[in-house]
Amino acid sequence: MPPSSRATSRQPQSSPGLIRADLTRLPPSPDFPAHAADHPHSPQGPFDDPAYLFELKLDGFRGIANTVRGRMLSKNGNRLRRFERLLDALPPGYVFDGEIVALDRDGRPRFNDLLFGRGSPPTWRSTCCSWKAGTCGPCR
Repeated sequence: MPPSSRATSRQPQSSPGLIRADLTRLPPSPDFPAHAADHPHSPQGPFDDPAYLFELKLDGFRGIANTVRGRMLSKNGNRLRRFERLLDALPPGYVFDGEIVALDRDGRPRFNDLLFGRGSPPTWRSTCCSWKAGTCGPCR
């Protein structure tokens, strides 16, 4: 191919359906004040609103603790034998959904400690009870 026919521009090509908006021309909104676009990383203070629920992010392994069958399972259904000793602290006859975490002295999750088996021992944090033996449905 001759050099004159090759594209030299590196600019992205427009694709059908791509909409480009000029955000500077939008009218002010009470939910998004005009100054917020100028300082996107400068919050006025911590966000707190009674209309929202907040939950601590636990950085660990998601698990299913089945005390009926005595198994700890991953979210994909793989057996997690390494953590099955955590079942001893749970009541028998239930299936719990939760997180296996390693917490430091201040209660903060430390994923690398969990992954490599160092630091604090792993603990179980239930997020919900999925099933109770002797019932036909979820725990209430």
